Amino acid sequence: MPRTSAEIIHEVRTSASLSQAELARRSGVPQPQISSYESGRHQPSFETLRRLVDAAGDRVRIETAASLLDPEEAARSLEAASDIVDTVPTYPRELRPGPVAFPRIPSGHR
Repeated sequence: MPRTSAEIIHEVRTSASLSQAELARRSGVPQPQISSYESGRHQPSFETLRRLVDAAGDRVRIETAASLLDPEEAARSLEAASDIVDTVPTYPRELRPGPVAFPRIPSGHR
């Protein structure tokens, strides 16, 4: 069963022997916001959750993104990514655009 973000944040913070204030200083996430996440009152974005886990330091085992997601949500995300990739056109090598060349700016011009 997937753990909640509140459980993950509390676990990585306490495993690293950090106070909420110290985790806030290291992550740039305000301490009251961390308290709100740990209590389950609010849900952090995935990016904020990653910042908090990363800020806990090397002593904490950082879990993979897949283990932080609900399995159904992970499947939907994977399916959406696959749909996006399928829409990207592919071109034969001979039709691919080459590098873009910009003209030189004469000296003395800004």
